[in-house]
Amino acid sequence: MIPGIELKALRKSLFFGTREAASLIGVTNESQWLKWESGAQEMPEAVAQAFCYVLDWRNEMLEKARKLLRDNPDLVLHMPWYDSLDDWISCADHNPQLWRPDQSICSTLLVEFPKSVYVVRFNLPQYAIWLGSQQDDRNKRVLWASMQLDKAPTNQNLKSE
Repeated sequence: MIPGIELKALRKSLFFGTREAASLIGVTNESQWLKWESGAQEMPEAVAQAFCYVLDWRNEMLEKARKLLRDNPDLVLHMPWYDSLDDWISCADHNPQLWRPDQSICSTLLVEFPKSVYVVRFNLPQYAIWLGSQQDDRNKRVLWASMQLDKAPTNQNLKSE
């Protein structure tokens, strides 16, 4: 089981609010989630497993990206940023539970690799035009993001020499 204060800290690292965590992971209401975080009640095993799945996914994807960036120092990674859950789930292989954790990954990599990572706001109508009749997937979205950099503000002012 995950102790209450650790549950809260881990939830925040995944960028979930209590309401989102309750509905997307706990399949419950916010007040129940808060009871788990306060330690007033123990989280059911099935919910703990679902939470750990999301946490493990985030950590695995983050480590893969870190390794890719460390092993390829000249690589520039363009990551789509999904402002809304609707934009995120417009891709068939995107699990709704993983939207906020994906934002967490983007933010973490932006901080850790400021010279190599760019975050590009996803725009579904523009993407759909660009995609045309091609099959949609995560890799196509990353490719689209890399082609938008000249149209998007960059984080150059954050880059340290």
